[in-house]
Amino acid sequence: MFQNCIDYGIEAVILKCADLIDNIDYVSFVKDKEKRDVLFAKYKLFLSMSEGLIGNTEVYKELETKVKDKEEKI
Repeated sequence: MFQNCIDYGIEAVILKCADLIDNIDYVSFVKDKEKRDVLFAKYKLFLSMSEGLIGNTEVYKELETKVKDKEEKI
């Protein structure tokens, strides 16, 4: 899924990043720890795959910060 965004270009990657920011607040509602771990792994995968394209953007930095903050709190 993330590779498709990258293939479509920077605009698609930025849009996906914004979508992930919108959804990260709901990860804390997932009761199953294994499922939460999988979700965080997906967030981290997106960050690593997209860093070369959008790593210097505010939206990327916001997602990166939110992932770190949420993971520490859960």
